[in-house]
Amino acid sequence: MSSSTHYDVTVFIGRFEPLHRAHLDTIRFALGISKRLILVLGSHRAAPSFSCPWSAPEREEMIRLALTPQESARVTCIYVRDKLFDLERWQSNVYQEVYHHVSNPQASIALVGHFKDASSSYLSLFKRWSFVSAPVVDGLNATDFRRWFFLNKGEFSPGDIPTPLFKWLEDYKKTTQYTNIVHEATHTPTKAHYHQFVYEYVLFRCHNYVLLERRWGRDLFALPGETTLECPTSAGMPSDLSHLPEPLFHFEQEYIWQQKLGLNISTAELAQCTTSTQIFYDAIAQKRSRVIQILANKLDICPKINNVNNHIWLLKDDIPLMQEKIYGDHFHILCQIEL
Repeated sequence: MSSSTHYDVTVFIGRFEPLHRAHLDTIRFALGISKRLILVLGSHRAAPSFSCPWSAPEREEMIRLALTPQESARVTCIYVRDKLFDLERWQSNVYQEVYHHVSNPQASIALVGHFKDASSSYLSLFKRWSFVSAPVVDGLNATDFRRWFFLNKGEFSPGDIPTPLFKWLEDYKKTTQYTNIVHEATHTPTKAHYHQFVYEYVLFRCHNYVLLERRWGRDLFALPGETTLECPTSAGMPSDLSHLPEPLFHFEQEYIWQQKLGLNISTAELAQCTTSTQIFYDAIAQKRSRVIQILANKLDICPKINNVNNHIWLLKDDIPLMQEKIYGDHFHILCQIEL
């Protein structure tokens, strides 16, 4: 340990999807200024996707492969779930998990990181701790690696990934999950396009059930009826309904329900639904807004699903138990939406 140690504990928050050289440099920097390092691995229990391909235990395994035994002994990995639309709750969860692993209430703690862009603004949330800016490695980000790894697009130097991870990643390529994520990434817009659109969905509720659709033939579910609303970059992303572009999704035509939502429902039955709209804006990422049009069905029974292979009725009380099965931020929307 360096003689320049200033803190009992350092904290480094990230997703590490996957660990790359800049992450490893920051880990070693943090170990050089503290006795212990707590790594906060975000997106715990998120459904596998192009943005979050690996589980928290898999990411911890990759991290420890890259560390020496002496380094690994001083690193504690903790797993924290995302709370995409509830920053205060996420902040509270991080604090709680970190202090659970710090036995001395008088311990000096420092958060380590650097302010790269708007997505780093979460670093300013942790006022109880000191902040230490880590050295910056330019031109390195995990998104570029994932584009290269899953889509064979762009360039990424093998030297930017710690050598001990090569075999692990090559073995991962042989898994069904790798094939599924390649399929997903091939059929969805690239990250560079996210800031240009608002995504609109329909939440159809009947009693205590909600309608979800299956994505890409996998055991992975999402809100149905996706429609994109163009949002000029200069206007910024709408964070409330007053700035919303004219919706493109309308409910008057039965064929929309048949095709987009997979429901066998008539115009007369549709008239018995009450409607409302909610918007979910990711204030940290600032890349997308989700507009959810909610239809509450007052019928005695749930409408029949035309294709049970593509859509399901899910009991709302079961949603918190199914995070690994619900796509992306749709899980967080379903947990927080007002029904």
